[in-house]
Amino acid sequence: MVFPSISARWLVTADNILGMVELIRRVIPRDIVGGNVQKLRRMDALVHIFYEVAGTGGAFCTALALIPRFGNNYSFIITPIFFTLASIVWFFISNLNYTRATALERAERKKNYFLMVGEGFMFFFKSVYVGGKIILTNRRYIWLIPGYSIALYGHRYLENGISPQIARRYLGNSAWSQIMVGGSNMGELLGAAFVFLFTNFIQTPMPWLRMDALFLLIVWYLPYWHPTRGKVTEAWKVAGTFIPVSFGWAAGDVSLAAYIQASLARIEAQNKDVSALGSVMACLYRFVTSVRFPSLH
Repeated sequence: MVFPSISARWLVTADNILGMVELIRRVIPRDIVGGNVQKLRRMDALVHIFYEVAGTGGAFCTALALIPRFGNNYSFIITPIFFTLASIVWFFISNLNYTRATALERAERKKNYFLMVGEGFMFFFKSVYVGGKIILTNRRYIWLIPGYSIALYGHRYLENGISPQIARRYLGNSAWSQIMVGGSNMGELLGAAFVFLFTNFIQTPMPWLRMDALFLLIVWYLPYWHPTRGKVTEAWKVAGTFIPVSFGWAAGDVSLAAYIQASLARIEAQNKDVSALGSVMACLYRFVTSVRFPSLH
């Protein structure tokens, strides 16, 4: 019997936290702006822009300053610092005078702690069932598995799988993978900004998804590419080719997320215990993790 290593267990824990963050990022915009697809597209694009400003700056800062100065291990020192600053900012976010129903609060006070934990597990499995049922039994959503989940996995593999291999095997410096990731994040930033500025011109996510599929073909030059080993300019060339690939993916991701949020608003009232949007987005994200986890063994 093969047991996962300690590092793999830590990765599973980290993926749980990452999954919660990704799910919150997909659910909250509809709670803020409602079911209007154009407002959702702008909101999702704005969130993605801030997301990628941090991603682009962090990647270039790591590649050009932190790793050369502190090395591969100690370059992570910036992560807990910024997480601490982010947690401090959260203390200043108000609830906008939102108050829970008095009857609901009284009912929760009467519940046993272990009963509430058991209900949490029950709602978790119910959300899996609801999300899977909506996706697998409705042709309006079945195509989200290749259109959203597989595309997300492919993009993550581009940044976290291909880039480190090119930097280490082709160029001989693993730190330069962050330059390529920075180029990819820059493409995402431009794609999200493009959708934010021109959201009224293209009403459907399909053109963006087709653009993503076409631009993804660019990476096929890599197996036939013979760069000069040890030259940082080669890493910048790869970063430049990753920009259009990630541009198409980010534009498609933002538009597709807005489509999912708007279309599921109509069936939200059918399940009072779990959110249809949260269940579907969680289920789609589980398809991604189900592909990734076999690599941990």
